[in-house]
Amino acid sequence: MHTMPQFARTPATTEDATIHKQRRATRRECANVLGVLVDAIGMEAALVRIGEVLQKGPKGYVCAVDVNGVLSALRDGGVADAYGNAALALPDGTPTAWVGRAQGFRRMHTVTGPDVMRAIFSQQRFASCTHFFYGGKPGVADELAATLCRQYPWAKVAGIHTPPFRDLTSNEEAALIATINQCKPDIVWVGIGAPRQELFMRRMLPRLETR
Repeated sequence: MHTMPQFARTPATTEDATIHKQRRATRRECANVLGVLVDAIGMEAALVRIGEVLQKGPKGYVCAVDVNGVLSALRDGGVADAYGNAALALPDGTPTAWVGRAQGFRRMHTVTGPDVMRAIFSQQRFASCTHFFYGGKPGVADELAATLCRQYPWAKVAGIHTPPFRDLTSNEEAALIATINQCKPDIVWVGIGAPRQELFMRRMLPRLETR
């Protein structure tokens, strides 16, 4: 399941601009990939940053930026805003990392969403984290969670939800929010396809009571 119908672009607010400015200020160095800021990091630096967010906050979301994501951001300002407000924008894909290294960021390497997931579940520094899986076809998230729990007995799955392959109704969305807020997971894994998942994460972040 990778760290979803298209949502209309929401105009940026003063609060959005402040968050964006703060996130830029607190990030490590970023490469500029056709206007999309991508953290110039490798796997270990990404895990350190995720650990810092989990321990100290403020809560945020992580995007994996590949070539298709950059192209989506060029076409849709909402996607660009989602990337810009992410707590971490991973260089997902060799071309993205190449651009960063060409700009002088020699420590920038490909960091994919699935690789980050495996690292978080496998490493003891994240063993206390609880997880919620959202997305996939019926049964996929359940199978993934079961596999991870078999491989890593310390894994803690707080909940699983498979959404319909369409926009959620207002009632469905309210029920999802209530479920996640009851579970209060440390990490919500969203796998509904880019750029839908980036738009979903940005829109839902202030409404979810994650730890």
